[in-house]
Amino acid sequence: MYWVTGLLGLILAAAPWAFGYSDNMVALWTSLIVGAATIVVSILEAAQSDRAQWEYWAAGILGVVAIFAPFVFGYGNIANAMWSTVILGVLIAAFAGTRALSTGKT
Repeated sequence: MYWVTGLLGLILAAAPWAFGYSDNMVALWTSLIVGAATIVVSILEAAQSDRAQWEYWAAGILGVVAIFAPFVFGYGNIANAMWSTVILGVLIAAFAGTRALSTGKT
């Protein structure tokens, strides 16, 4: 499932241009940093042979950060930036959280 979080991280990193909010530097950098960090964590999970769970916890935390970022960093009034960040954050947190909390390994 690490490829799902990686793909969502990629979408989050590309969202400022896809959804037209690349002119807002705070929203742009938030999406880039959280998206890139999610991609890195997903790549680390793919490369690990021991299949530790910390990567999913980290991705889940990054998803939660994305959910709250528009309100903490003050771009909640930009609808396309706020909704894309929140929705992608919810998806990242849901997929990573589901995997982190599951007892079986895939």
